[in-house]
Amino acid sequence: FKYRVVFLQRAQKHATIKGHLTLEVSGTDDGIPRTLALTALTPDPKPGQGGRLELNFVYFQMVEGDITLPAGFVPAFVRIRAEVSGARSQRIDRSFEWHLVEI
Repeated sequence: FKYRVVFLQRAQKHATIKGHLTLEVSGTDDGIPRTLALTALTPDPKPGQGGRLELNFVYFQMVEGDITLPAGFVPAFVRIRAEVSGARSQRIDRSFEWHLVEI
């Protein structure tokens, strides 16, 4: 599976946004609820320390990659948490239902 997350800065004066994000998938594994972090789903781990992906942009940043779900795992939700540091520090925590889009 492929994932893509786009972060966009909506501001009059654009400053550099720095921070990090984490991604996890929740679902069931043989009927048992389970949550898997990006580091457990990525065949070639790119995440930095603690499974976090770095954010560093002025206007927007696209973060994308590939994940592999374990056999028997049925995904239900994707959770994205982003934390921006600096003068405009902010935390964002959003969950989305799992939807397949075939390309």
